[in-house]
Amino acid sequence: MTSFEKYSDEMDAFRQSRLFAEKYAAVLSYLEENCEGREKVTCGDIICEDRDISPVQLRAIVSHARREGVPIASCGDGYFLARNYAELQCTVDHMTERRDSISFTISRLKSCFPDEAQANLFKEGV
Repeated sequence: MTSFEKYSDEMDAFRQSRLFAEKYAAVLSYLEENCEGREKVTCGDIICEDRDISPVQLRAIVSHARREGVPIASCGDGYFLARNYAELQCTVDHMTERRDSISFTISRLKSCFPDEAQANLFKEGV
């Protein structure tokens, strides 16, 4: 098992646990009380310590919250709740760059064996 698979499994197990909803609410509460706006950015380690969660759990919570439409921004210094799109822009740009990089890498890998890659598209129903 790769470290990424282990990390993914740990995130999935946490999301499915009874503890998730409680810790999710606790992190959102912390962000609302302490981290509204770019000037109140808080290191993830501080949030983890305050809410008794691991960094993997924090990332699972942040990912889930973002998918629910909570405007959690991040930068090199930590996390904060964006008050407007300008504060969220850097996070959106970073995520877009990551998506584009992964898409490019996938296309390059598929080009190594184009006939087989095309055949797999039909098998997968893509």
